[in-house]
Amino acid sequence: INSSFLGVITKRARVDVVNIGGDAGDNIGHRILLYNKVPELMRKLKLLMPEFRTIDKIAYERQPLRVLIRDIIEFSFFFWLIGGGCLLFIYHVNGVGKKEVIDVMIPVLVEVITYLIALLGCIMSYRRKGLYYDDLYLVVVSGVFTRSIQVIPYERIQQIQYFEGPIRNLLGVKSANINIQGSALGLEIISTGCFPKERFLELEEYLKKTY
Repeated sequence: INSSFLGVITKRARVDVVNIGGDAGDNIGHRILLYNKVPELMRKLKLLMPEFRTIDKIAYERQPLRVLIRDIIEFSFFFWLIGGGCLLFIYHVNGVGKKEVIDVMIPVLVEVITYLIALLGCIMSYRRKGLYYDDLYLVVVSGVFTRSIQVIPYERIQQIQYFEGPIRNLLGVKSANINIQGSALGLEIISTGCFPKERFLELEEYLKKTY
């Protein structure tokens, strides 16, 4: 279930279905429901695919707040490390005269605006990312200024690749890439985002029951 930037604002979405096999170039054919108001879209989806009738009532779990704090600190550090070095180089080249300082303020302003936009994107990505699983399927919500809800039956999952490290271990979280059976285009890889380790252990239990 996908929403564009304007779709998020107007509360409209569309439904895409990924089938196994089919024509590799037939991307439009997978779009079973075009953009519509979300309540009407869900009504039609329940009629076409009743196995997904509860999708609009799911309470998605967000990533822990500590993940957002880590991302902001890490992103800010590298952004200003690189950006600050560029600004120092500009100051060094232009000198520190009155006219030169005024000229240098333009790239400084551009960098600050770029940082604020990127920071907003980081926060929006955190707010959009969600995870849900039950006896029927795994649901991954993602997007920045757009929104995507991917509903994955367990039998379509082929592999789960986990990512851990010192910082993730310290925060008690890990992330994963999920490989699913896709169309003739090949495997589709879905990133889950960072969630507590016990969530993935619970997910593995669902996978064991499925297989």
